[in-house]
Amino acid sequence: MIGKSDYTFTPSAALSGFDPGKSDKLVATFSHENSSISEVTYGGVRMALALSSKKTNRLRTAIYYLDSPGKAGDLVVSFHGRGRPNGVGGSLLALSNTAAGAPAVTAEAETRSTRLTTPIENTFLVATHISNDHRKTAGDTAQSPLESLFSGPVGSAAGGSGYMRVASRSSVVPTFSTGSAEQVIAAAVFAPHH
Repeated sequence: MIGKSDYTFTPSAALSGFDPGKSDKLVATFSHENSSISEVTYGGVRMALALSSKKTNRLRTAIYYLDSPGKAGDLVVSFHGRGRPNGVGGSLLALSNTAAGAPAVTAEAETRSTRLTTPIENTFLVATHISNDHRKTAGDTAQSPLESLFSGPVGSAAGGSGYMRVASRSSVVPTFSTGSAEQVIAAAVFAPHH
């Protein structure tokens, strides 16, 4: 993936037959080095940006969503900026019983965790992280009660993502395992149908 300005993930290959056809919302997380995401589409439809980190120039992480995604399609991620992206990793979730529209709350921080207060009951939290861990086997693993979705190398850095259900109105702290000095986390809470 290094040095490309567009990545296409197809259901028959990279998405392994992924089909969100009966879901209410599609959520994508991305951890990447260098450059910025300019657009994400799924099945030719543009996904909305829930949150994109702006804390560092080199390490980036973002969450995108699409209401009523329909049948399986290509996931296309386009980048822009001075340099080409040095790799990208992430996760794709199909959510049911989720309200349409933007997240109820979002947060980002230059650490391995961030605090969010869920404004309503029965919400769904998605978090994504990247750090400057340069090991070939590096990965930022989500810590309990966050369930890990993705953890692995992202170019010469490490990325990770996770999710959790939040049953009550409460303050939650999604956390990833890393000891790196340079890192960033982003999280979004999606509301249920009323």
